Amino acid sequence: MVVSPEVRLCSSVRVDERSGMIKETLFKQTWWVSLAVVLAGLQAVFAIGIGADSEASNTERIVIFIAFGGGAVLTLVAIRLRPRYQVRGDALIALGVVPAFITGIIAFWFPPLWLATAAGIAVIVSAIGDALGARSDAMAVQ
Repeated sequence: MVVSPEVRLCSSVRVDERSGMIKETLFKQTWWVSLAVVLAGLQAVFAIGIGADSEASNTERIVIFIAFGGGAVLTLVAIRLRPRYQVRGDALIALGVVPAFITGIIAFWFPPLWLATAAGIAVIVSAIGDALGARSDAMAVQ
């Protein structure tokens, strides 16, 4: 039996125990995962925008690019891993959106970035809550 290595973001492949057929089941994503994708996109835009800023020093550009770019990549990779490793994926999503959360605090004079902070808080709290819930469910099964 050959299973295609291509697995979509929101699906998982499993073998049905009764028929032995390969079935693809939809993995239910929660609302905060979609918000994490938006924050990852925002972080990628910030990483590129700060890199193009002529007033920032080279050190500032590098540090900010690594923080925002790394946060965006970490968030997207964690979302990709979440269907198989829910606890790890949730924890990594929470860690990945931290730069977006800090953005509104650093740039407090620009109110639209307060939305990034509020969204970051929502994603971090929800991700940690889901990770703890999944972990306690796994512990109860054992």
